[in-house]
Amino acid sequence: MKNSSATPETSTERPEISTKRPNLLINRNFALLWSGQIISIVGDFVFDTILILWIATLIAQGQSWAPLAVSGILLSASLPVFIIGPIAGVFVDRWNKRRTMLWMDALRAILILLLLLPA
Repeated sequence: MKNSSATPETSTERPEISTKRPNLLINRNFALLWSGQIISIVGDFVFDTILILWIATLIAQGQSWAPLAVSGILLSASLPVFIIGPIAGVFVDRWNKRRTMLWMDALRAILILLLLLPA
């Protein structure tokens, strides 16, 4: 039998606390969303750059209004985000997010392809 009057053993060992951050890319859905967003951001950057080069080299080459045309294109690309974004956010929260994203990406692809018609 054990003596109950014995002093309890004190442990000087501390539990190890992991300083490693969890790998968020383990979650497949998060990894797909993250990689899709990266591709989208790169695509938007390439699209904006190509629009600027297209206007500066082909459409408005040597014209005094070329900087105004480039500014107008960049403004028309970013202004709808600030005007329509808050209003659209209310509706998008109620709709199926996956279906909405696919429809909007398809619509954006069609609108970009329409830019090829004048060329």
